[in-house]
Amino acid sequence: MNSKSKQEELGSGGFGTVYKYHNNCLDMDFAVKIYDPVFVSAEEQLEGEKRFFREAKMLFSLNNTHIARIYDAGRMDGKPYIRMEYIKGYTVEELRNREGNMSFSRSAIVILHILAGLKHAHEHGVIHRDLRPRNVIFSENERMFKIIDFGVSAFLDTENHTQLTKTGEHIAGGSFIDPILQQKPKIRDVRSDIYSVGAIWYFLLCGRAPSGSDMREYLEKSNSQITPTDIDIIMKCLSSSIENRYSSCEELLPIVKNAAMG
Repeated sequence: MNSKSKQEELGSGGFGTVYKYHNNCLDMDFAVKIYDPVFVSAEEQLEGEKRFFREAKMLFSLNNTHIARIYDAGRMDGKPYIRMEYIKGYTVEELRNREGNMSFSRSAIVILHILAGLKHAHEHGVIHRDLRPRNVIFSENERMFKIIDFGVSAFLDTENHTQLTKTGEHIAGGSFIDPILQQKPKIRDVRSDIYSVGAIWYFLLCGRAPSGSDMREYLEKSNSQITPTDIDIIMKCLSSSIENRYSSCEELLPIVKNAAMG
């Protein structure tokens, strides 16, 4: 990393920080995610590093224009890092805050790009499990949306349904994460990502994450541009019963493509 100079901090959390680095030899910018958790035991540090490099390995298996590329992984000053594509642009969260409530066709374009990346990940046995508006970025150079941060991703079993993993695994709470996944973090099911897609879509249409018993009513009142049929599509993604959701990206994609055409 000697040929690289740190430019600025792009984001941080309890498990580390993402920085923008400039490669002086290539005259290119990269995003470097450094694993540096706070208040963890030596055992937790070791386990965390294993998971960090597992994320890198999963990302190496993915090659799709709608997923941020990873270039290498290793250690810098003793700390694990992943060097990734730097995306100049803005998040879906920033887009919604700037534009306000979107039309169904406009929002469907965003969802179409997300589904394209997810479909590729699912085909390679990886589910995201932490999709939210702030980890989907619009690339101003490529004019497309890209998924970032597969930090709590998981491998699927060969059936692409559920699979148990180690005891003690947990998922941080969040308004865009499948509630079933938060209750049962050991499940491995692509329909957890379908829920998150629906939650992001809901947010684009009305400005808040889905919650409470009035989700449908709130959406109806918040956006006069959408029809009951449009809302049915969103609510199917968000069904409290995983069996009642769209079964896969393949099933949902044609519906979204049709919506994007206006």
